[in-house]
Amino acid sequence: VAVYCGDSGELLPQLVAQLNGPALFWLDAHYSGGITALGELETPVLMELSIILSHPYDHVILVDDAREFVGAKGYPSLESARNLVQQKRPGWIIEVKEDIIRIGPAHPKQNVI
Repeated sequence: VAVYCGDSGELLPQLVAQLNGPALFWLDAHYSGGITALGELETPVLMELSIILSHPYDHVILVDDAREFVGAKGYPSLESARNLVQQKRPGWIIEVKEDIIRIGPAHPKQNVI
């Protein structure tokens, strides 16, 4: 496990470029008021998704706070997130369950042991 501290918009391109295989991403970078960090964007999730989806590997992406994806308070609508996924990775799924958005290949490759 490696911990990177900083603005996801600046660090994520460097981190993704180092990957040599699929990874699981948990996206939960958003300003929550008070003492929480505020980067260049209040909610950089579309930028983060674009960076990850542009990488050649079939990553799986989990995004917290699905209930907030209504197009307000800096969050995109779920539909705009869905459109980005389909633009970058046609055929991939985007589903919501228990306040988490799951994005990934429609039929992930399974390793049989």
